[in-house]
Amino acid sequence: MASFITLQLCATLGTTGACAFDNLQELGPICEKERLWLHVDAAYAGTAFICPEFRKWLNGVHYADSIAFNPSKWMMVHFDCTAMWVKNSGSLLRTSNVGPLYLQHENSGT
Repeated sequence: MASFITLQLCATLGTTGACAFDNLQELGPICEKERLWLHVDAAYAGTAFICPEFRKWLNGVHYADSIAFNPSKWMMVHFDCTAMWVKNSGSLLRTSNVGPLYLQHENSGT
């Protein structure tokens, strides 16, 4: 029987499909205790958090390791656009760091 290790929890704060909201105040401490990456999908409603009157929906966002929203939904950006914030950009960069031999040259790393 295979065993799996949970690495991430994806919570929602206004997703595109259902505009669903998760309680970050409840999920955040669990992720912290279990050392899980907490990603927040705020694709649809995330732009609304610019307005102070809607920031109450952000309770617990300080637990998030990353959050993404789509300015193309409400901000008059007329092409697909996703904005993503990460608490520790080094973690994100390490996941997509590739250094294939064919891209290396005498100035690599400078």
